[in-house]
Amino acid sequence: MIVLDGREALDTNDTWNSEEKPAIMLTGAHHSRELVSIQMPLFSVLRLLHGVLHKKQRYLNLVMQNRYYIVPIVNVDGVALITDHWNQNNEILMKRKNMNPNYLSMCDKANGGVDLNRNYGKYWGKPGGSSTHPCDESFEGD
Repeated sequence: MIVLDGREALDTNDTWNSEEKPAIMLTGAHHSRELVSIQMPLFSVLRLLHGVLHKKQRYLNLVMQNRYYIVPIVNVDGVALITDHWNQNNEILMKRKNMNPNYLSMCDKANGGVDLNRNYGKYWGKPGGSSTHPCDESFEGD
């Protein structure tokens, strides 16, 4: 379990490495201010379950042939900050990045942290795709 500020963010148990069936991962909210993206993995699950409930062969096959990992909020701590800010100030904080404590004090509240989309193996650290400046929206971290 990966946890920040007491919030569970990801279950990293051994079933992730199982090769019994292909795995499909549906994610939302890489960027904490993109709140509507939380709905897409949830809607996809709802649609899948609706198809299974109504015995539609296409959906039955999808469920039987694949494993699903649903992560509606990747950036749990960033979304929590936006929620807290809304509850206190009645406005949405336009924060994109996570709450990585190594970079919070360098920038203002909305710009501290690391852009989670800049930390995947493909094209990470390439010119034009990310920034090495901690207060930039696309800061890749270390």
